[in-house]
Amino acid sequence: MPYSEQLLAAIRTVILGLLLAGSCPVYGGWDEAANAENDGDYAKVFSEYRQLANRGDIHAIHNLGVMYYNGFGIYRDYGEALQCFLIAAEYGIADAQNNVGSMYARGLGVPQDLVKARMWFDIAAANGEKSAIDNRTIIATHMNPDEIAEARKLAREWLEEHPQ
Repeated sequence: MPYSEQLLAAIRTVILGLLLAGSCPVYGGWDEAANAENDGDYAKVFSEYRQLANRGDIHAIHNLGVMYYNGFGIYRDYGEALQCFLIAAEYGIADAQNNVGSMYARGLGVPQDLVKARMWFDIAAANGEKSAIDNRTIIATHMNPDEIAEARKLAREWLEEHPQ
C-alpha cells in the first residue's frame, strides 16, 4: 500500500478511535484547558483537549499529541503522539507537520527515516513553520543528494494532494 494510503488509513482509524473513545461528558473547552494548565493540572488539561478532540477540534488533537509526546497529564506514548500529529498534519497544522518530521528524524514512535523527516520538514516550511527551515537544513547534513531529492519529491506530491 502506498505511503499516502497508509497515512490516510491510520488517520481515519485514529479519528474514529478518538470519536468512539469519549465517554466523557461533552462540556469544557479551551478556557478550561488554559485554566487547568495555569494550575498545573495536566490531567484536567488532557481531559479538556480530549473532549475538544472528540468534537473534531484539530488543534486539540495536535495538543493531545504534545501531551502524549511529553507525558503531560498522561503516560508518555510516542506512538499516540505521532498519530495525533499525523491527523493535525493532514489538516495543515504546520507545527504538527514539523513534529512529525522530528519524530521521523529521531525514530520516536516510528523507525528512523531521514527521507520522511526531510519530507515533513519541507511540508511544514512550505506552510510557514520557521523552525522547520532550520530542521531540514540540519537533517540534510546527514543525507545524500539522492535522499534529499526523494524527500523534496515526496513533499511536492503531498502538497499537491493537500492544497491549503
